[in-house]
Amino acid sequence: MLPHSVLTVAADVCVPRLGADLNKGVHPQHLPEDVIGVILHGTFAAIDHMHSNNVIHRDIKGANILFTRRFEVKLVDFGVCALLQEQSQKRDTAIGTPYWMAPEVITCQLDTEGHSAYNAKADIWSAGITAIEIAEGDPPLASEGMCACVWRVCIFMCV
Repeated sequence: MLPHSVLTVAADVCVPRLGADLNKGVHPQHLPEDVIGVILHGTFAAIDHMHSNNVIHRDIKGANILFTRRFEVKLVDFGVCALLQEQSQKRDTAIGTPYWMAPEVITCQLDTEGHSAYNAKADIWSAGITAIEIAEGDPPLASEGMCACVWRVCIFMCV
């Protein structure tokens, strides 16, 4: 690190997190479909931007979606994101929140060379689960508990 380097962080002021706070005050069935559409459009735009820069988020979920006061969608929490050297590169660590994790991440699915691997498509799976979470209030299998969710995905992938 340079001796006189400076780190500058610029951030928008955002309102409550979608998954953790918004649904506490608004039952998901009361979110108008057009509002859900705006949320998902902004989320997929953020994912497209990340993937075009070879970044995978690896923890997309409602709690990581924020809004500015102008209702612009912001995807946050890049604590477990990964930078890929190229679009075709894959990762081999099981990271994320189980309800939203893609099956190939949970099961450590092997690629053609026998390595555990997944790529940016895992974010698309997580965004799909997030869409269900936004519309219904919880991700699929949430009522069964995290271990049961992981177990069911593993059983499904082995069939």
